[in-house]
Amino acid sequence: MMVGAVLSALMAVCVGWHGMAAPSRARRARTRLDALGSAADVPPSRFAGSVSRHALARRLTALRRRDADADLIAFLDALARASRSGASPGQAFDEARAGVPEPLGLDLDRVLARAAAGDALGRALGAWPVPPRSGASLTRAVLRIGLEAGGDLARAVEEVAATLRHRVAGRQETKALAAQARLSATVVALAPLAFTLLAGATDPAILRFLLATPAGWACLCGGLGLDAAGALWMRRITASVMA
Repeated sequence: MMVGAVLSALMAVCVGWHGMAAPSRARRARTRLDALGSAADVPPSRFAGSVSRHALARRLTALRRRDADADLIAFLDALARASRSGASPGQAFDEARAGVPEPLGLDLDRVLARAAAGDALGRALGAWPVPPRSGASLTRAVLRIGLEAGGDLARAVEEVAATLRHRVAGRQETKALAAQARLSATVVALAPLAFTLLAGATDPAILRFLLATPAGWACLCGGLGLDAAGALWMRRITASVMA
């Protein structure tokens, strides 16, 4: 009876360990920089509050990025239409700027202000502050090349808009997959607890071993610790693309 109880406890520990390894088979997304700093720099007394602020900041950043992508795509569509209607690049840029909300609208106003001061539109685009490897960075680069080297600017702008739409669709698909992975992670994290309760219901000696002996407490605490670590690890992986 004692051997059976030990084996049951060890199986629960193994399942908890399996919960840590399972996310390595899930689809991983590129992690983002932590804008609020590492949790290791947060005092223990403020850790819970910093986690809440961190999660809120990630949500707000994701919302702003989605809004920026949508505003940028709308601007590119308007720019392409104005260019195909026969407007000059400067006129097309000015027409497409109308109706663009902040913060993108303010960036475009900087470009138009430099162009009004006498700079060529291609050089005036240097006043547009853009994050690296962003949709705005790609847009600015394509516009500068198109304005300085010539060519079909409307077609180039439409290609950029199509690329941004593909990026948005890819992020949405990644989040859908991450939601499925989070559900699977929850099931995997709860499996050892369910197994232990089921085993204890069928054989009370298992519960007596786990709760009444030092070895049982060691197995129980070790299994719960590994299970919790696995659950936190899986949540961290999926949270990078769920936010």
